[in-house]
This record gives sequence, C-alpha cells and structure tokens, in this order.
Amino acid sequence: MARLTDTQRLTRGGIIHVEIDGVLARFTKKQSRDDASALRANLGRWLALSTVVASSIRARMKDGSGPVGGLRPYADARRRGGYVVSQPYASQLGIKRWHVSSAAMHSAAGVRPGSYSVTGGMWRGLEVVGSGRHAAAMGFRGSSLSSRKGKRNVRNQIKASAILRVHDVQVLEPAPREIAAVSEALDHVWLLALSSMTGRPPHISAGPGADRSLFRRLVSTLSGPGVDHLTGGGRR
Repeated sequence: MARLTDTQRLTRGGIIHVEIDGVLARFTKKQSRDDASALRANLGRWLALSTVVASSIRARMKDGSGPVGGLRPYADARRRGGYVVSQPYASQLGIKRWHVSSAAMHSAAGVRPGSYSVTGGMWRGLEVVGSGRHAAAMGFRGSSLSSRKGKRNVRNQIKASAILRVHDVQVLEPAPREIAAVSEALDHVWLLALSSMTGRPPHISAGPGADRSLFRRLVSTLSGPGVDHLTGGGRR
C-alpha cells in the first residue's frame, strides 16, 4: 500500500490546510473543528501571511543570502578521527564518508555556506501552524536523513534546534526587510477595505526598507484562493 503524503493524511484527519509557495499551512485539529467564522477569518489571514514569509525565509537561506546576523562558517579544524557521515547520507550526496572537517564535508557536498540545506530534507518539512486564536507559528514537521552512523532519520525540528545550538542561528528568523514588508502589506489591506467605500483603489507600493517582491506576494496572497480556503471561503 502506497504511503500517504502529508496532505493526504491531513485531509483524512479533517485538518484544514493549504499549500502556499510550496509551504504547508494548516490549522490544528481543534481549530479545524471550530466553526466560528471570526476565528477562521482572523487566524486564516495570519496563517497565509506567515506562510508566504516562511517561503521568503527559505528562499533567502537557500540562495546563499544567509541568516539574520550574517553567515556562520562550518568548522574547518581537523577532527581526531575525521568528520564521518553515515553511508546513506554520503550516498545521497554522492560524496565519501570520511572528511578532515565539517567544512570539508559541506564543501564536497556543494553546500552553500549559511543555507543549512545539505540534503534539503529539513526545508521540505517547513510548515506554518495556527497558534491559539490570533497567531501562527513557523516550524519543521517530519524527519529526514541523518548524517550520523546508526541513525537513519532525525526529526527536522531537532535539526533546526541543533543549528541554533551549534551556530547560534535561528533559521526561521525574519529579516528586517521581511518584517517591513509584512507591516506595509497589512497597511495596504486596510486601505483596500477602506477603498471599497470610496471606490478608489489604493496604489500598491512598498517603502525602501521593505522587501518589495515579498510585499507584492503578501498582498496577492491575501486576495487569492489560498486565504479564501483558510478563512472560510471554502472547505475540503
């Protein structure tokens, strides 16, 4: 029997969810069972916004722009016994198991410094989940291939925690330009609501301190089918 995908499992469990920019956004089981329209409308918008921001963070990290606070190099000091990865990990990356250092292994695998994407498994688990009635939380679901011998997989959230512990990097921390884009997109949505009374649509623009591409995506998402599904415009 074929293994169910994440979205298939959520659908079977009655969990309200949608994929935006390749990132899964979902309510909790309790939130999915709550028919309160106010909850759906408010929380759904925060989920949609946070999901687009999560996608932006993932793209920034993976393209080499790096985390907030700058790049953290992999350790290049020679380790006694070398830096050894598991055979499945090495096979997937097409590299040997033994390396003189962490930096040497990541270089052999062609990993961009600061991307924290070796096999890509952790980032494929990126998701946004409703939190309470007025917030959304970014995190990592599921597990992916472990570099350690004797351990096939490790939970993706544990991988993110290890990066924080070893490199002092919170991989999902939004950059100032991303925060500014969210603030200005929310302002724009309010102006759109007011313009419905005046008949004059506001000019879409973002200030110099905001990520303009993210701003446009946020405004577009708030009026797209993804947010309709999350806020109650339709159910699966």
